[in-house]
Amino acid sequence: MAQDIQTVDNFVALAKRQFGIGEVSNTSDRSTVDIVSYINIEMLRIWQMRNWLWSLVEISKSFSSADIVFDGAGAESLLGQIEILWIDGEDDYLIPMTFKEWVRWRKSATDETNVPTRYVKTGRSTQGVGLGSLKIKLVPTPKDAGTLKGFGKRRLPSVAVSDIASASPFAYFPNEVLGVIFDYVGVRILRSLDKTTEAAILLEQAKNALKDLIAGDTNQPDEEIQAPPPDFIRWRNQKRNAGGVV
Repeated sequence: MAQDIQTVDNFVALAKRQFGIGEVSNTSDRSTVDIVSYINIEMLRIWQMRNWLWSLVEISKSFSSADIVFDGAGAESLLGQIEILWIDGEDDYLIPMTFKEWVRWRKSATDETNVPTRYVKTGRSTQGVGLGSLKIKLVPTPKDAGTLKGFGKRRLPSVAVSDIASASPFAYFPNEVLGVIFDYVGVRILRSLDKTTEAAILLEQAKNALKDLIAGDTNQPDEEIQAPPPDFIRWRNQKRNAGGVV
């Protein structure tokens, strides 16, 4: 099936024929708009579900300060989520911090320049060419310029009704994933037509296909290296034990 739905126009046309909704030749009716909305909903749901191996891109970013904005060209401009980061030439990866952890660290330690060992996400860029680009802050402030390496998740593009006329391809998803998305879109269509029995059957089919996708997309589990707790954890524990409570 996936070979027939590699473009938005074929996807919508097949959905109309298979689930009996709207006219295939009419690409501006309500059913077309609904199907495109269903596609975007299900694409986002699949995207958010896990860090799919096929969604990952390699990161390589030069830096000379603690604040980094991923607003460059190529894969960097497509970055929608960070998976793992490390400093080129260093042995270990950077440990992500929450805002609370970063604030505790700022209050309990002097930010002396050194090789960064952690980072905190600081939102997205709100201006310029890199509007919407991910931002992070390295901890501690780097003493030297360097290159940040890693892997991240590609940002998910949405589809529009206008993509039907241009026969735009679903470049983001592999064929086998498109088949699962098609089934989940079909479930939504059948429910909108009050065909609850057919929708339930198709839902089970979609769930089973999704399980197969996940099983084939799984890497070997990471083996974490045991390391001493960060400074802010040791400081917090010292504060808790200061009153004689063990």
